[in-house]
Amino acid sequence: VSGNTAITGITGATAGRKIVLLFSGTPTVSDCTNCTSSVNLVLASDLSATANDTLSLIGNGTSWIETGRSAN
Repeated sequence: VSGNTAITGITGATAGRKIVLLFSGTPTVSDCTNCTSSVNLVLASDLSATANDTLSLIGNGTSWIETGRSAN
């Protein structure tokens, strides 16, 4: 993921689909565990990414659930 634009949602949260985001920019990825909007990221907490950080997610059909992260 390049660029610094905040990330508040990702499309395509098909149940069982796994993705790993590898950052080269410095965006903030926002948790929305208790949101009532269409934001679909359920994270342990917000992530302020830096170069070479990763965020692993799995889809549940509607939302992306964090399975891990690495600050590199």
